[in-house]
Amino acid sequence: MKTRRRITAFLLTGLMVLGLCACGKTGGSTSASTKASEDVPSYTLPPMTADTREYAPTEIKGRRFAYELLDDDWVAVFRYDYGGEDVMPPYYFIFYIKNMRYRFNEEWTESWTENTDKNGNKVYDVSYTIHPDKSWFSLNNSRRRDRETINELFDTLSPEQMLALKEDDLQFEELDKALFLRLIRKALTEEQAPEKDVPKHQIDYFYSMEYESSYRDDYKFQVCYLMSLPGYLEKIVIDVLYKTGEAYNDYVQLSDLVRDGRASTEQQEAYAFIRKIEDVVVAQNRFDALSDEYEDLEIGGIDFSRLWQFMQDLETGAILSDSGAKYGWEKNLPMIQKEMTPEEFATREVPAWTGEMP
Repeated sequence: MKTRRRITAFLLTGLMVLGLCACGKTGGSTSASTKASEDVPSYTLPPMTADTREYAPTEIKGRRFAYELLDDDWVAVFRYDYGGEDVMPPYYFIFYIKNMRYRFNEEWTESWTENTDKNGNKVYDVSYTIHPDKSWFSLNNSRRRDRETINELFDTLSPEQMLALKEDDLQFEELDKALFLRLIRKALTEEQAPEKDVPKHQIDYFYSMEYESSYRDDYKFQVCYLMSLPGYLEKIVIDVLYKTGEAYNDYVQLSDLVRDGRASTEQQEAYAFIRKIEDVVVAQNRFDALSDEYEDLEIGGIDFSRLWQFMQDLETGAILSDSGAKYGWEKNLPMIQKEMTPEEFATREVPAWTGEMP
């Protein structure tokens, strides 16, 4: 499953990369520069102290989800999960705005684990990196403050109290209040029943940015998808990344070449076919839709058999157990790891921007 793939990658590097979004009622260790990640229930490390807060009971049970597609390939998502009265916390909320075409945040992400050294002393293994999912909240300080405001709401309110919020109750600097409340109300009040009879996939993650881990012939494929309950593909964005250097972000995207008028005729043809694949995948709710047309196809130096295998692995779920070797592993991400004493950990300074190395 996907959690296993991501955790395996963490064990290989000693780093757990947290996503940039607003999330509440998670417990456990969290990032200092980002509250928590989209996949917190699967990724949260054991809590340092038990959660002793009192939580208001709720009649809203199960998993709830709502999204809106925004301009420039951004997507806004609100998610609610109910774990049960015997779980602490019994419910949690997640709100994020992520880009489906471009990767990498504009701020460092911190993650940490509490350990014991050979002398029995408590130490903190602290890691910093750039997260490969681009969050709207990472772009400037006012948006970061909006993220913290959301975290405070999610940490203190029950689902019923969330539904009672009005725009005047919200103190956002840039985030659209109407959008935020719309998604909460849609998720918590509207029926989440299926609208069409289609096969379910082996994966049911709502948002995922996947990509080939290595360049071959100086390019690699990137696939981002959005799925709604219960497993319907709502949008998929496929792109080709051409290597231009050795750094983690040294590449140019085929979609940008086409948009800027710098693509060759064959590259334009290849991108037009990619857009066709995207449309049919969503229409048929299958990652492998149209696959018979490009299993052995090559256009403009792009070997579509690699994309064919990529989409097969998404449809069958094979991508979730590849141990991070073939997909979703960015080997050149900048990373810094430090071991800190409790005193150093308590007084550490967390960097905010990409250019500020800790």
